[in-house]
Amino acid sequence: MDYLTIFLAFMLCLSYFLICGRQRKPIQAMAVNSLSGVALLVILSFLTSFSGEGIGINYATVTVSSVLGLPGVIMMFLLSFVI
Repeated sequence: MDYLTIFLAFMLCLSYFLICGRQRKPIQAMAVNSLSGVALLVILSFLTSFSGEGIGINYATVTVSSVLGLPGVIMMFLLSFVI
């Protein structure tokens, strides 16, 4: 099981670098993606603190939001209602 997790993490990082590498300014694209993901995570954490449901801020959520950006935060938010 650990090999599968490592393989999926490697494939995720590789695809992230390929997508950002196709941009005109890849470093800027990565920075904007990461900052927008973390900003949305903080905003959602603040807004959902009133209702009691939502995404908590920990190492896993910050990593997902900084690597995957906005789609990662939206995915975690939707999964919080399913699980």
